[in-house]
Amino acid sequence: MRSQFMLLLLVPVVLVAAVTTAQEQNEYEIGYGDTLWDLSIRFYGSPEYWQDILLANPELDGPGSLQPGQRIVIPAISGVSSPTSVHTYESSSVFVPTQAANVAMLSRLRIESAGWIAASPLVPEGRVVLVDIEEREEFSNEEAMMGDLIELDIGSNDGVGVGQIFHVLKEGGLVDHPQTGESMGRLIRVAGVCRVLRTEAETSVAKLEHCYITVEAGDPVVGYEAASDIYINPQPVSSDLDAWVVAIKDPDRSSAFSFDIVYLDKGSQDNVSPGDMFAAYKSGSMAVTPAGEDVRTSDVEIAEVVILATKSSTSAAIVSSNVSTDLVEVGDRLRLVRRSS
Repeated sequence: MRSQFMLLLLVPVVLVAAVTTAQEQNEYEIGYGDTLWDLSIRFYGSPEYWQDILLANPELDGPGSLQPGQRIVIPAISGVSSPTSVHTYESSSVFVPTQAANVAMLSRLRIESAGWIAASPLVPEGRVVLVDIEEREEFSNEEAMMGDLIELDIGSNDGVGVGQIFHVLKEGGLVDHPQTGESMGRLIRVAGVCRVLRTEAETSVAKLEHCYITVEAGDPVVGYEAASDIYINPQPVSSDLDAWVVAIKDPDRSSAFSFDIVYLDKGSQDNVSPGDMFAAYKSGSMAVTPAGEDVRTSDVEIAEVVILATKSSTSAAIVSSNVSTDLVEVGDRLRLVRRSS
């Protein structure tokens, strides 16, 4: 029953058949994590057509107004491959195998923005030196958001070319294990994705094509790597492997809701891989029965989480469903319940 409940919460990304053959346009149902930038790549092979999708849907207030379950028009664009040629785009998603089909749980961008815990110091390819550079100095901001221009401290001398894509990162605080106090490393969050527009010998100008959190001068950048598909094993497994939640992606939150990212103290060296599923528990405690006997109360399952990416000794996971009203917190114990392979 719990697995059936989880599947109801995982919103599929569904491509609906063309509604108007004469106009050669499709309808698309928005799923969790979808963005116009992502959809432009999926249907046209390039992110530059996200504004065409926006203009074709006047009910949208802007690129940040997409809502899961909402249907939008994917327009035909003159000189660009037909939006029906979806198979030409190698999208990456999380899939939940069912008897009917494999349906996407998350968009590629949501997977790629999971972040990680870096056990050793980060070695970036470059850093942001200026933000919001398109504005005059009196109107410029100290933070950049989606659509803003930023300047990087790497250029043609470093092999950077026009069109190259980078992930902009944000270095967070140190993470200590909630049980042992051992240092796990530093939390690295993905701030956004930028594309180089022009280069100089030692610097380059890039546009923030997508932004999850604001970008500031000094933020590191690394080369963009597309996420791989993730499949969840539908069959339960018997395992004694336990893990602990050591951090939550949002530093301002003490609890993780559905579709939030958490970090665990188990990784590839523990045979954990993307698609594995853990169940989070609130540990039982000692209590006294009416007869005066000391008993230990049962562990209570509160949520299920799916592994998105692994490092050697840690992993990033998404809360796929909440089983109870309690929320996942740092220090919660998890138990492996399904393996991806």
